[in-house]
Amino acid sequence: MVEQDPTRTIGLEDGSSRAFRLEQLGARLLRAQSRSGFRMLALSAVAARAAPALARWISGAPDATPTSSSYRSTRQMIGRLEVTAGGQYTIRYDLMDGHSLRFDDENRGDRPFVRNAFPPVPGGIDATQGPEVRMRAPSLWAALQLAATRPDGSTPSVLISITQSVAAYASTCADLMDTWSEDALPNYRTTNNDDDLWRRCLASAEDYFTTASIEYRLLQRGIAVHHGKMPGLLARRLKVAIDRGYVRVIIATSTLSEGVNLPVNVVIIPSVCRGQSVLSLQEFTNLVGRAGRPGVSRVRFGYSRPQPTTDAGGTVVYAVSVCKWKVTARETGVG
Repeated sequence: MVEQDPTRTIGLEDGSSRAFRLEQLGARLLRAQSRSGFRMLALSAVAARAAPALARWISGAPDATPTSSSYRSTRQMIGRLEVTAGGQYTIRYDLMDGHSLRFDDENRGDRPFVRNAFPPVPGGIDATQGPEVRMRAPSLWAALQLAATRPDGSTPSVLISITQSVAAYASTCADLMDTWSEDALPNYRTTNNDDDLWRRCLASAEDYFTTASIEYRLLQRGIAVHHGKMPGLLARRLKVAIDRGYVRVIIATSTLSEGVNLPVNVVIIPSVCRGQSVLSLQEFTNLVGRAGRPGVSRVRFGYSRPQPTTDAGGTVVYAVSVCKWKVTARETGVG
């Protein structure tokens, strides 16, 4: 079960590979079970085709089969968040719970959409950059908008899941936050500089990374960077700050995104590629499943991917899983 993909070698070396950690955990549980004779119940929302093999491994029975359920506690919507070269956003919804949202009437093929979903990205999109770099500013800007305090007073949180080059992405974000005017930013954070927990978080980031680091610069702006080399103490303090809603925008590697149970409402994946490969359906499903965990948060999740276009804009494929959330007729159109 240990992943042999060369691109995941680092994950095995630093322990950030979720598959490796799960195999180690399973092996320890099986050894303990052989000594103590307790029963084991394994639950997974994303095992998919691996479920039969997992059932045989855990049970030790060659004819074991998994039991499955199609129950969902939330609705899941998938669509596209399109960004023009000028930085304007449009959300187009395609699927809800796996069913197409295309209309079957005379406008067959059309689907719901929301124009001008967010204010335009300050400065638009840099057309001189490649697709992956070009989408950094719009994905961060979308995350800030999605994390803004809502009219009902709720404070959603957003996870930006990075499949590769998290340091480069975070560095760009830190520079963007230094250039974007405070007046243009939404109310995306709830931090009290006198709060003891918040001060300890900042102090840990300063001790481990210095005040000039990307981690400290972003944390000071209410954005947490979480990666495999994060010291344990700082990671724990960040987790508490995120749980309490002090930090509502998190940038994390995709491997950590899969394994960390963060109370987030939205997941944005700026690229669905890792190296020359596209994420597998199982990995993508696991990533977007980080949002709206039962009993943790209301659910909205999304992902984005760059798509070369003639106007140097991009297409963000956006998925939303909704609980007690609706789009009114006035907000939607057909497109």
